[in-house]
Amino acid sequence: MKNPLPAVLCVLALGSSSAFISCQAPSHADPGEELAWLTEQGVQVAPDLFATEELKFYATPTPEQLRSLVSLPHLHTLTIWDEGEGRAPTYPVGKLDDASLLLICELPGLQTLVVAGWNSFVTDHGLVHLLKLEGLKSLDLCMTARITDQGMATLARLPELEILGLTYTDITNKGMAELLAAPRLRQVDYGWTVRHGKFLEQFQRDHPEAGFLIGFQ
Repeated sequence: MKNPLPAVLCVLALGSSSAFISCQAPSHADPGEELAWLTEQGVQVAPDLFATEELKFYATPTPEQLRSLVSLPHLHTLTIWDEGEGRAPTYPVGKLDDASLLLICELPGLQTLVVAGWNSFVTDHGLVHLLKLEGLKSLDLCMTARITDQGMATLARLPELEILGLTYTDITNKGMAELLAAPRLRQVDYGWTVRHGKFLEQFQRDHPEAGFLIGFQ
């Protein structure tokens, strides 16, 4: 498979079973054809590619590349932070939209998901796909300008969701009130939203029963 990612691809890790960025593909890695695009970009894995637990991208993988991630059985953390900058024009890059979110939700082991950036086209309709991720504990939607209050009712149905990032979004008190139904939510990062300065204190007064924290990133 010859679908390399942009040079800005970065894979972060904490621990021996995660992936790290390097300048050259390691000679000992044998990830198989469907994940060859990772090693072609110089990703070093330890002890082997299929033990990878965390991946971070600064540009959205193509649909074919996203589909290949199902071959990583231990992947529990996926970050796609797409601001549409720093891309090499010759590299194929996907679009961070509802279709890509549908592919991401084929990764049943995800516990932490970031789909963020000014180049995000994810909508409320796409958030419905997240209901397939029954073990999702942390979700960051920073800078997703097309997410509205309506989508918060969907997120409230995630049974294990504990942390939600909504910075730089248009979510209002109406959407925040929908999140009161989330059974395990304990923290919402709500800083720098369009509505933050006007409505935050009023929401806290109106909903003293809110069990989650409204914080700042």
